[in-house]
Amino acid sequence: MKGTDTYGVQTKPNEFQICFSLNTIGHIDFESQLKIVKQARWKAVGIPMDRLDEYFATGKTIEEAKTLLENNDICPVEIIGFRDWIYKRGKAQIEMLDLFRKYSSISRKLGNPILLASTLCQGSFDDSLARENFKEICRIAAEDENQVGLEFLPYSPVDTVKKAWSIVKTIDPPNGGIIFDFFHYFKGKSLLKDLEEVPIEKIYDIHINDLKDSNTEKDLTILSRNYRVFPGEGDFIFDNILESLIERGYSRYYSLEVLNKDYPREDPLELACRAKRSLEGLLKDYAQKRLR
Repeated sequence: MKGTDTYGVQTKPNEFQICFSLNTIGHIDFESQLKIVKQARWKAVGIPMDRLDEYFATGKTIEEAKTLLENNDICPVEIIGFRDWIYKRGKAQIEMLDLFRKYSSISRKLGNPILLASTLCQGSFDDSLARENFKEICRIAAEDENQVGLEFLPYSPVDTVKKAWSIVKTIDPPNGGIIFDFFHYFKGKSLLKDLEEVPIEKIYDIHINDLKDSNTEKDLTILSRNYRVFPGEGDFIFDNILESLIERGYSRYYSLEVLNKDYPREDPLELACRAKRSLEGLLKDYAQKRLR
């Protein structure tokens, strides 16, 4: 899947390309995850970087990872989890870019899934440095024909779609865009009009998840990593955003990514099946509303 290809063109009102983030069943190993994904009849996945690191630490190779994906008839849509890059300078910046170069090479060998760069920042934020570093990782990615998706986080300095798009727009890399996550949108200060200012071809992936309004946890990081639920099990209202995306011609993936502290106690196959039913149900219900 080359970074310049058109992903999953929607040819019918109820035909959507869907993807399953392996973070949702992050409590089992990579090989077991892919077996579960195949059993649940998912065809595309988002792969966490740390899960690949664990897989390679056992002596496995990139070629074996690619074969494993192919044998399970699974397409890698994105590699998730490149973080702590925004504030790096000097020697730390060089080390960060070397690490990104490693994952860009892995992406190329796996068929060019999108490289997701989150805006998590554990150091002092410098707007000009953030732009410089994003420009550099996009340049490195371009050498491997990869795309880079910038994911804003409501608990980071780049906490809205507007701020994320400002970085991408200012640098204007041909292979740089944004990743839009419903949790990050609804729990931050983003506005629909700001999303609509992003050219549709610059929205690289949509992460869909939900949250119950009854949850009393106030810390957004804790909420994000422990309390998300499947679409339809919470209280988010998806229609306006989906309508905007579809009307403007969004034709890439809708990726389910749900992080919940209780999921390790549940059967991973049932989770993967329930996840697929919930995402397909959400998109099908929306498609039917459009046809009324």
